[in-house]
Amino acid sequence: MYGICNLLLLADQEIEALIAEPKKMKCSPGDLLDLKSAQGHVGKTVDIDGADEHRFKLIIRRSNFNVLDFSAILGFVLPNNVVFRLRRYNGKSHQHRNSIEGTAPFYDFHIHYATTRYQQVGNKDEESFALSSDKYSDLWTAISCLVVDCNISYPNDSQLSIFEVNK
Repeated sequence: MYGICNLLLLADQEIEALIAEPKKMKCSPGDLLDLKSAQGHVGKTVDIDGADEHRFKLIIRRSNFNVLDFSAILGFVLPNNVVFRLRRYNGKSHQHRNSIEGTAPFYDFHIHYATTRYQQVGNKDEESFALSSDKYSDLWTAISCLVVDCNISYPNDSQLSIFEVNK
């Protein structure tokens, strides 16, 4: 259900407009701490409403075996209910290499960005382009960065970060 829709190509301007669109989470920061156990990982998916009546999802996953193996994803729900991943904040449990640019592999915390170029080359992941980041150091601070970077607010205008809740 998550991944690129072969019938739709989003332009970079459309992707940036979706990121900039004000969004409201349907749960409080504390609710994000309640991750459910699944095969080898814990996770949660939360619905988010966009100001322009778009639907989004926050998808959280963390390995049970390696705390640096995690993802916090902002997905845009397409009309056919496929989730187009706009941004993905990853841990540093694996190396990443940008195939189109031919960059050297790096092994850092990194943020994936959906781009038109990576959709056009038929990559299986629309957000295959990534940049190394020192903005976060664990899943909780990655979620906080995603919330700020992607213009998301919590119910009742609470801007308490997940990092503050997790102290």
